[in-house]
Amino acid sequence: MKILKLVVGALCILLGLHWFGQGTLFFPWPSNPAMDGHSEFVVYGIVTACLGAGIIWYAQRRWPRS
Repeated sequence: MKILKLVVGALCILLGLHWFGQGTLFFPWPSNPAMDGHSEFVVYGIVTACLGAGIIWYAQRRWPRS
């Protein structure tokens, strides 16, 4: 389960960075007029990348043993 969380977290970070790049026109590939230069995709990208970082952090936590 830990490996699955790490993979999902990494994919969320990559997707978020892609959306951020599309929204800021820093990464205009593939050319998609629905995403290029729209500020809501900047916000979606930041939120998705932070969600992915949170998933990775959660997967790396060590639970206290009793």
